[in-house]
Amino acid sequence: MILAFLVALTVGADPRPDASVYSGIDNQLRVRVPRLDTQISVDGALDEPAWREAVTLTGFSQYSPVDSRPADNRTEVLVWYSPTAIHFGIRAYAPAGTVHATLANRDKIESDDNVQIFISTFNDGRQAVMFGVNPFGIQSDGAMAEGSTLARLPGTNPVSQQAEREPPDLSPDYVFQSKGRLTDYGYEVEIRIPFKSLRYQAKSTQDWGIQVVRRVQRSGEDDTWTPATRAGSSFLMHGCSRISRLQARSSSPVTAARWPIPTPSDRNICTASATAFS
Repeated sequence: MILAFLVALTVGADPRPDASVYSGIDNQLRVRVPRLDTQISVDGALDEPAWREAVTLTGFSQYSPVDSRPADNRTEVLVWYSPTAIHFGIRAYAPAGTVHATLANRDKIESDDNVQIFISTFNDGRQAVMFGVNPFGIQSDGAMAEGSTLARLPGTNPVSQQAEREPPDLSPDYVFQSKGRLTDYGYEVEIRIPFKSLRYQAKSTQDWGIQVVRRVQRSGEDDTWTPATRAGSSFLMHGCSRISRLQARSSSPVTAARWPIPTPSDRNICTASATAFS
């Protein structure tokens, strides 16, 4: 499933009418993520000027209980990056009174509506990290090594999961900022992930895999930005897309994170991409 969000920042003119909006269900998966030399307050309100310059990922597909169909609930994910972090802004639309959100403990948001962002910084088909939030911005995070035995993924059905996707290990904790709030249209969450919290190769051009998953508790749906099927042989390899041309600053990127390195048997993870941190 991670391979479905393969966002690639490319060079040259974009032929689409609105070059800042990318629809996953229409396979608009090569995304130009803008770099903005600014800092913002992570307060749960997407009202700073930077968010108006972000790209928007929309057009989610349902993954479960039935895959390969448009999601019933509209989701927008805004993305941009600064010299020190990548920023995500989530707008999750839902009928009034249907959002389930609590002031849960960290890694205990599986009973709430939630959004999970999976990132595979090495694009090596072996590993990914997950940053999850509920509508208030309460965090859940972990590492995924497909093929290993790990804790159940927050927001998934333990019965149907066996035929769908492997969960991440929730024991790692990463440093990132998030805050959310309920709105008249559903909820919105602001997320800042510092580059120093991620482990990636020390080279000027990066190729990352990424996927966004939304859990809707009211209906039991899992929706993904890039289309993914439950029958796919690998949740990660058939669900990632690419983000690229990120000009990040880090003095020692390879040693910057704390997620486990999978064993040689854990090869079928995500092989997606993102480009250019320097």
